Amino acid sequence: MAKKSLVKGGVLGVIVGVVGGILFAPKSGKETREDIKEAATKANHEAEAKLKELHQELKEKADEAKVMADQYTGKAKEELEGLSKRAEFTKQKISELISAVREFEAEEAEVNKALEDGKSVVKKIIGAGKTKATASKSKATKKK
Repeated sequence: MAKKSLVKGGVLGVIVGVVGGILFAPKSGKETREDIKEAATKANHEAEAKLKELHQELKEKADEAKVMADQYTGKAKEELEGLSKRAEFTKQKISELISAVREFEAEEAEVNKALEDGKSVVKKIIGAGKTKATASKSKATKKK
C-alpha cells in the first residue's frame, strides 16, 4: 500500500509539474524566438548606427588631416598624410562592414575591432592637430 501511495504521489507530482510548467511558462517557444530576433535586430541597428557615425567622423577627420598636411612640410606633413590615408582605409573597411551588418553577416568581434580602429585613428588625428597647433604657436611666440 505504501508503494501505491508513492507511485500515485509521483505521478501526481509529475502531472502537477507539467501543468504548472505550461501555465507558468513565461512565453511560448515562438514568442521566445521572436524576442531573440527582435534583440538581434536591435543590436544590428545599434551597431550600424555606431559604424555610420564613426564613418562620418573619419571622413571629416581625414579631410582635416589633408588640410593640415598642406600647411606643413617635412615629417609633420608625412605624418598627417599617413593619418589621412589610414583614416580613408579605415573608413572604407567600415563602409564594407556596414553592408555586412545590414545583411546580418558581421560578427560582433569584427564590429568592435572596426570601432576601436576608427576611434584610434580619429584620436591620433585630433592629437596631431593639437600638437601641430601648439608647435606653430610656440614658433610664432619665439619669432616675436
